[in-house]
Order: sequence, then C-alpha cells, then structure tokens
Amino acid sequence: MDKSETYIKQCEKAEEIQCLWECKGGDWYVDTITFPGERIVEIIGGHIPTWEYSEYDYSYKEHQRRSFWLPRQDQLQMLSGLRWQEFDKECLKYGAPTKEQAGIQVVMKILYHKNKVWRDGEWK
Repeated sequence: MDKSETYIKQCEKAEEIQCLWECKGGDWYVDTITFPGERIVEIIGGHIPTWEYSEYDYSYKEHQRRSFWLPRQDQLQMLSGLRWQEFDKECLKYGAPTKEQAGIQVVMKILYHKNKVWRDGEWK
C-alpha cells in the first residue's frame, strides 16, 4: 500500500473520489483529527470505527468528513470500471512509481477529468 506523501496529496485533492468512500474494514485513510496538526495513516480493522470522542465531540460522519481515504489498487480498479488487464495497461501509461499513484490517475481520467492529470502537486 502506497503511503507516500505524493499519494496522500493525490487522494486528498481528488474530492470526486473521496465522495465515493463507503467506510469498510480494510480501508486505509489519513486521520487528521485524532492528533491535531498530524496526518496519521491508518487502516480500519474488521469493524467500522465509531469515531466518537467525548472530549472532542466528533461523530463518525464528522471524523470521516475530516479524514480522507487512500484507495487500494483493487479499489481503484473497481472504480475505473476496467478489467484488471485493461487497468494495468492504462496504469503503465503514467509511468508512476506505484500502482496506486498510476491507478488514481486512471480513475480521475476515466470518471472525472478527461484532460486532467496529476502534475506539480495538483490535478490539472
């Protein structure tokens, strides 16, 4: 699983993909609430967290809204609507260092921004 700063930024700025997140066990996400000022990469265990903190009064939905999802390769492939072979072929076009960094670009291109790619830390 890619936990690099580049992939984290790609995911954070891919608002269209974040809107599709249905929190499930096994999902990776960046927690921006539990430790203010830090960005902690975590995986959701076999249960869905309630994320209810009495001292902060955050509800599950508020925590999910202020955290963001880091889709795995298999999740990106499903979002793309492509078969694995087609998805892999599309990923190769980007020359990204990881499958996740390439895969998120495939999903953004297919589903949202036909002419936009990740460049200089932004979707352009």
